[in-house]
Amino acid sequence: MFKLCSSYFKEKKLFLFPLLLVIVIFGLFNNYQVTKSDVRANDLDMDITTLINSQGLGVLIPKVSNNNINTANVRSQTPVPSNLVWPANNDYALAPDLDPNSNGGYIAYVRTPNQYLHAIYGYSSVGDPNPQNYDQVPNSDTYTNKSNITKVVLVADIDLVNTSATSPTNPNPNNPDITMNYPNTNNKFTLPIWGNLLSGISGNHTGGDAPRTMAIQRPSKDNTLTIEANNHSINVGNMAIQTCDVGGNYKMTIALQNATIYNSSFYGYIWGRGNTQEIYRDVNYYGSQFLYSSGNVNIETYGTINAFSLREYYVPGDSRSYHCQGDGNQQNMQAQNVDFGEDCIYNGYTYAGNVLELTGGATVHDGAKVTLYPHTGVGTPTTGITTAVNLIPEDSYGNSTGAGIYMLGGGTAGSVPQLKIGKNAQLNIQVDRKPLADVLTKLNPDTVYHDPIMDTGYRTPATALILSAANSKIQYADHSNSTINLTSDGALAGYGIALIQGGVVDIGEGNMHIAANNLGASNVNLVQLGFTGKVFVNKNGSFDIQAPKATGNVNMVYSSGTFKVNVYKPKSLSIARPNTNPGSNIIYGTGSVEMRDVKEIIPNPTGTGKPITIPFQYLKLPFYGNYMYSSSNGNIMNAQTSTSALKKLNIILQSLSTNPTNPSNTQFKQFEKIDVTTIDDGPDITKNQFNIDPVQRKITGSVVDADDKTQPFNNARLHVTLQRAGSPTAIDLGDTSDDITKLDPDLDSIDPQNLSTPNYAAVEPDKVSWFADHHIAGVVQDSLTSPGNRLSKPWKYVTSSALTWSGKDNNNFSLDIDDIVRTYDKTAVNKIGTLLPSDKLTVTAVDNFQASTVYTVKISSLYLNLN
Repeated sequence: MFKLCSSYFKEKKLFLFPLLLVIVIFGLFNNYQVTKSDVRANDLDMDITTLINSQGLGVLIPKVSNNNINTANVRSQTPVPSNLVWPANNDYALAPDLDPNSNGGYIAYVRTPNQYLHAIYGYSSVGDPNPQNYDQVPNSDTYTNKSNITKVVLVADIDLVNTSATSPTNPNPNNPDITMNYPNTNNKFTLPIWGNLLSGISGNHTGGDAPRTMAIQRPSKDNTLTIEANNHSINVGNMAIQTCDVGGNYKMTIALQNATIYNSSFYGYIWGRGNTQEIYRDVNYYGSQFLYSSGNVNIETYGTINAFSLREYYVPGDSRSYHCQGDGNQQNMQAQNVDFGEDCIYNGYTYAGNVLELTGGATVHDGAKVTLYPHTGVGTPTTGITTAVNLIPEDSYGNSTGAGIYMLGGGTAGSVPQLKIGKNAQLNIQVDRKPLADVLTKLNPDTVYHDPIMDTGYRTPATALILSAANSKIQYADHSNSTINLTSDGALAGYGIALIQGGVVDIGEGNMHIAANNLGASNVNLVQLGFTGKVFVNKNGSFDIQAPKATGNVNMVYSSGTFKVNVYKPKSLSIARPNTNPGSNIIYGTGSVEMRDVKEIIPNPTGTGKPITIPFQYLKLPFYGNYMYSSSNGNIMNAQTSTSALKKLNIILQSLSTNPTNPSNTQFKQFEKIDVTTIDDGPDITKNQFNIDPVQRKITGSVVDADDKTQPFNNARLHVTLQRAGSPTAIDLGDTSDDITKLDPDLDSIDPQNLSTPNYAAVEPDKVSWFADHHIAGVVQDSLTSPGNRLSKPWKYVTSSALTWSGKDNNNFSLDIDDIVRTYDKTAVNKIGTLLPSDKLTVTAVDNFQASTVYTVKISSLYLNLN
């Protein structure tokens, strides 16, 4: 959205004070039971905030409509005193703000547009020699002034558009002028509704906008102004509250809660600028763009938010329609920094625009549920639409498609277009062709403006997710257990359901489910990877793609560049061809899938029987077009696993060979399905006795599950080494063979380097720190899925009588150090003889190609004489 601030072309008499203070305090101690006749503002010739001492208290407020806000989700309304004194000068009613964070501020209760604007924009503090009313506010950032109003509470709906100007000959009882006195004089002035502040306001928007700067310092913490609508509506037309950008230490927070907003400006209700924080809680929004921010502006949402970015709408009770700036192509959120707060429910809809467009970062916090409904109007007939319509989304990517999330970058220096997902959160992006009027009617039927698109729907669904910036990223929190659901209904646009042109989607300890429903016979590239786009299915992540009942040619993953999909210890990775069409593939493009510490479940090549499960320490599959190759574009097919598993893999590859009679053939058909999960857990050791001395010659401990140390782990092998002082290499004290041809066919991992021309070597088991070693500041590195280290000699393990196992689960061990050393010395050229305190003796448990923490045995300062 091309939006510029205004500076860049876008855009009393106090001698009765002690007596009044006594009156207010008396009223507070009597539950605000002060009668209407007790205090009158215009009897006292005072400035606007001196009114705090005269307005508090007395008239019963009639009940007003709630304009269909979702009352079930309203969290924290501010109760209106049963009786208020409404000043005779027609201004707001004041009462102390008892919130400790207000620091002595006041609540302004408002029921007319004049009162609403005066409370928000009026400058004054007690004793101010030059108070200014809102109609004198310059629309600029040149300075700030002071007000002690920290909260504005609505006691009626506010309509800025339909309130006409008052005059002696044309009084408006719904919005009378506020009469004020200049301090220390008897000169009065009035605050008219149609003045400088609202010049240009419009409901039936034909262009332009009317943001008005609010540059005020309030006593509250973080200079906070809270607008508590108390379940009322505010019809602001094309006006936006524009915060100032004066630089320096000036900052402000503006909070809107329990409100229904009607707004036709693409700045939204609040245009945050400078160092501003915007907070929204329990809001329904109907209009153009819900919110816009840039730079240091931070936006937070709480409670339940329903935001509709429309082309045209009605305000209940108003017979004329309101046309939105942008003609329907606006975003729901166009922001640099957005936080969806804990347990927040956010539902965002667009007519023909992106829903969440990010130049910077957004966070879906713990327990939040964010659901986005983007729409693409391009190609949809507009016959019958008589007012302006724009079906090309503002800032659209490529072929004018709308997106649920569009991460385009381009924010201020240092900003990164990044979406963070907290714990137990949910992000749903649903793209379909259903009429938007159906949803809107359920929430607020009186707002629906009927046109052919609103009533009959769209020809083509939008795209759920677009990452275009090379540094864009989707990241799950540790132990997230959160889910992103991308769901479509109908034939998709040219970018499929997700386009990852740049950046990375890091699915770790969370879930991403993609389902393209009712594709029919359409041809589609479902998930598209660009030249710098990546998908990383990280530890405990779950990623699946489905296209149920599709009959056309469907590439589940398609790449226009050289792609790489990384997979490390996933909870689940599942991608299946939707049909047997020659043009349908799991992956189409040039690149590779690189996996580490996985188990792949492969259909039985015989066509019958159970699937074959193969564990891999490392697996790399090169792709070119719709085939796998033993070597392609610098990628070499390789697998690090056991000897027996390699034999199974070779049988499967032979069954997929495009020329099975030629053993040297290097081209293979793809699997019908990729079904991958994490390799079985590795072991760790719980130490019992890990000290040796002349009396204590054995070490003891238990082997447990590395990921759940309360669970016993059996069948692990122990690797014992001795590093002597001054020696560059450690002595392997195991008794198994170090001959590569005599390794355990099921337990030891070997590396052929190239499956078609193998050159075998043993592989070092994964260190327990492998995962952490391949993350920098929490950011996954490409090397996480790199192959394991090739060894010049395989690790050896203790199998002699020196090691005994016991316990119900056979996971408790006792290791006789004397016996191990004697066994070694029987055949060694350089014998160990006596252990010294300077020797380093280590024990490691190994299974499933993974090693435990390396534990050191403490050797006493007394020599151990083994003779």
